[in-house]
Amino acid sequence: VVLVLRILLTLLALYFLWLCVKFAVLSNRITMDSVYREHPESIYQRTHSEKPTMEEQRARFPLPLFPGMQNPEFGEMELNGHPFFRVDFDVSARPERILHYYRQQLVSCGWHDITEEAIRKAAMTENPYQEGVLDLQNEAFLRNYDHMMRTQATFTKWGAHATVAVKDGGHPWLTRVGIHYIEYGSPQQLAQELEQSLGIGEQGIDPDHPTTFSQNMGAQRAETTLLTSADPPEVFCQSLVSESLADGWRELDLPQRGNARDDGRSAFLMADNKLLFIQVSFDPEKQVSRAVMTRMMARGE
Repeated sequence: VVLVLRILLTLLALYFLWLCVKFAVLSNRITMDSVYREHPESIYQRTHSEKPTMEEQRARFPLPLFPGMQNPEFGEMELNGHPFFRVDFDVSARPERILHYYRQQLVSCGWHDITEEAIRKAAMTENPYQEGVLDLQNEAFLRNYDHMMRTQATFTKWGAHATVAVKDGGHPWLTRVGIHYIEYGSPQQLAQELEQSLGIGEQGIDPDHPTTFSQNMGAQRAETTLLTSADPPEVFCQSLVSESLADGWRELDLPQRGNARDDGRSAFLMADNKLLFIQVSFDPEKQVSRAVMTRMMARGE
């Protein structure tokens, strides 16, 4: 169960990383609109109107969706081949009713509700000197236990894991719901793989086995590779650009980018109607350079 919690925290880190990638693109003023204007042959011009319908996104989601949900936002991702789905939506229902619905639906389909066990295990691991003894009179634990039981549910089934979390919505009568689903083989293997992939484990990212994850965004697909190097960020970035140029990519010079390339740590390239964004940063804690290479292409390619 502790592994399940490790997986949960790491998935949140993964989602945060994806947001950082999007922010890096926007902060460098690299927008798809600028690609439309400067390069009309871009894949985005061809697929701009091919965004999957809401019905198609609902059909692909592997878990039940609460009746009457509003403003759903779907997401799909793969990390080293592990499928990961998420959805966030609003619904006019009380949190306890929502959690009861999912416990009833998933347990009836063979899922195991491990919410309470996960909370207890997490509390016991906070103090290793208690040797696994949980103080049920501890007020801090009781408050945390009560809050988590009222705001989330955790499930496992064979090689899959799911979480349902609820919080206040944008209006007093709405509840915001977030659901995550991931498939894996061994929980131990996945937890270690996720931590290593994001560089938050003891070993960090393996330079010989780069981490890859992908996400569908409308009619487009983004594939991201994480790399590390002992070289300075500018040197590492230039080596990645040189390798990409040798593979047939060409570097784009977009006026809207401003001085994005002046620091020597980022680049924007194109090849075969695909786009490639390279961003390199320095990790002072581990004294390595980290590169995020994101390729944008048509969904399904």
